[in-house]
Amino acid sequence: MRTQLKRQDAVSLSARLSRQFPHDELVIEAMSLAAFSHDGAFRKESRDGVQYRDPYIIHPLRNSLRVQRWYAGWHYPSVPTMVCATLLHDTVEDAAERIIEFYGDTFLLYGNTPRETALNALARRFGDKVSDIVFRVTNPEGDLAPAEYTEHIRTWVVTDEGAYVTKASDLVDNAGSLKHMDESPRRTRLAHKYVVPVQVMRAHSEVVRTPHVRSRIQERLRRVELDLCAILGIEDESDPLS
Repeated sequence: MRTQLKRQDAVSLSARLSRQFPHDELVIEAMSLAAFSHDGAFRKESRDGVQYRDPYIIHPLRNSLRVQRWYAGWHYPSVPTMVCATLLHDTVEDAAERIIEFYGDTFLLYGNTPRETALNALARRFGDKVSDIVFRVTNPEGDLAPAEYTEHIRTWVVTDEGAYVTKASDLVDNAGSLKHMDESPRRTRLAHKYVVPVQVMRAHSEVVRTPHVRSRIQERLRRVELDLCAILGIEDESDPLS
C-alpha cells in the first residue's frame, strides 16, 4: 500500500522522487532550484484546532510525485519534462528573483522583467517545453478575481497537456486539502475560488491523450469537486461546466 503523499515530509518526498528519477540530472536540478526558490516560505493551515506550518517545498514535491504516479506503469518520454515543470510551477510566480540568483550569469538571457528573465533561464537550462508549461500555469501579477483565475485556466492551461497535468496536480493538492482544514471564512473563500476551475478542468480532460492517465486525473478531480460542493453546501452538478 502506498503512503499518502500528504503524510510525508520534505525529506521523504525528495527521497521518493530521487528514486523515481535516479539518473535524470534535470529532475534533480529542478528539485534543487525549487528548494532554493522557496527557501524560507511556509504553507500555513489549521486542522482540528492545530496550526501547521510546513515548508513550502513540500507542495511542489507532492505535486511532482502525483504526476509521476498518474503516468506510472507506462513509458512516457515526456514525464520527466512534466515533473520538472511541476517542481518549478510556482517559482516564477513567487520567486523569479531567486531563479536569477541561482543561475547568476550562467544561463541568463535577460528579459524586460524578472519573470521574463526567469522564464528565459528555465528555457535555456530545462528546455522550451518546461519554460512554456511554467509560463502557462503562472498567474498574471496582482490579485486575480475568481473569474479571472478561471479565465486564465481556460485560455492557457486546458489547451496544453503538460500545463493541464501540472495544474491538475496543483488543484488536487490545494483544493483537495480544504476538506482537512478547520471551518473558517478562508476555507469557504478558497472553496469558492476553486470549484469552477476544477469543473472547467474536468470538462477539458480530453487534452490528456492517454485514456488511462486521463481517467486517473478525472477521478481525482471529481473527488475534489464533490468535496468542494460539500464545503459550500451546494448541490452537486453531474455535468461539469464547459
